[in-house]
Amino acid sequence: TTLLSLSFSTSPKQLLSHSALSQYDQAIDYYTQSIRVFKQIQERKGEAHALMNLGNTYRMQSQYDKAMSSYQKALPVFYEVGDREGQVLIFSNIGQLLLKQNKIQLAIVFFKASINIREDIRGDIQSLSLELQQSYIDAVASDYRLLAELLISEGRFLESLQVLELLKAEEIREYTRGTVTNIQTGDIKLSPVETDIINKHDSIVQLGLKIDDCEAAVRSCSEEERLNWYRDRTTLTTEWNTLITSLERAVSPVAPNPRDLITEGVSEVLEAQPNTVLIYPVVLKDRLVLLWATRGGVANAIEVPQVTESDINRAAFEFRRLMRQCEISGCTAEDIPTIQSVAQQLHQWLLP
Repeated sequence: TTLLSLSFSTSPKQLLSHSALSQYDQAIDYYTQSIRVFKQIQERKGEAHALMNLGNTYRMQSQYDKAMSSYQKALPVFYEVGDREGQVLIFSNIGQLLLKQNKIQLAIVFFKASINIREDIRGDIQSLSLELQQSYIDAVASDYRLLAELLISEGRFLESLQVLELLKAEEIREYTRGTVTNIQTGDIKLSPVETDIINKHDSIVQLGLKIDDCEAAVRSCSEEERLNWYRDRTTLTTEWNTLITSLERAVSPVAPNPRDLITEGVSEVLEAQPNTVLIYPVVLKDRLVLLWATRGGVANAIEVPQVTESDINRAAFEFRRLMRQCEISGCTAEDIPTIQSVAQQLHQWLLP
């Protein structure tokens, strides 16, 4: 029972409890054993989670090939059992693995794939209360911001704008006072090369599952079928590696059409108000970045120097406190200079 319950857990804290103090070998043995047990009792979801936890442990050890292998074995099982949250975690973990190897362009591809599945899930919870919807959004917001930050670091401002727009939908609806009512979830656009990378990766892992099941006698197969699968996997892997090389060597990654990156809700606001410039403040831990978009899909990024997340939070909290105080007890002439000072500081940061 303990083995089954722990292997279902994807909590970093629980994983660390087995991996702390350099006890990685113990963690690896534990998850390897749990995979064997889940296979024996044909508990596919538990097997997938155990494989993913094994991959996380290898990633923490910087055993990159073994980590990728574990993730690629878990992914088709998550597909098989229809566990979309598991698929999200695998793509996100692969992104983290690639990021740890400084393969930023490729990591971006997998983070995009992860968030697109999250958007599908988010679309399915539209019937839930606004509070539950918001709790889900809050829980995954860090993934969106990480992807946006990576895109900004690569100078891909329009794509980062699209990622942020998915989190800003409610703010846009509030800004237009309810006149824009069809703001919905949507996919993050992938370039043709990025799409090919994800498709070929999925084909490779599906073939890998067939081969593993065949060799473990889980699936009946002939020797000819097995050899054909090996040959197909080798061909796909070669094509995948070629795509990765072209992606990494590209000076300027082939991005989607800029107009495609301005999603429906933003587009409607900009079309209704042609002279509008939509400004997205991206508050990162060590800096503030402002993204600008117009009707033509033009985007720019302005970095505000020496402004940190704590600076913004402190000023915003103080402004909110002062305004709340005015609502409750009223403002005197003596209060106005203080309010103006905080408001001017925020204005200077957000509209430099």
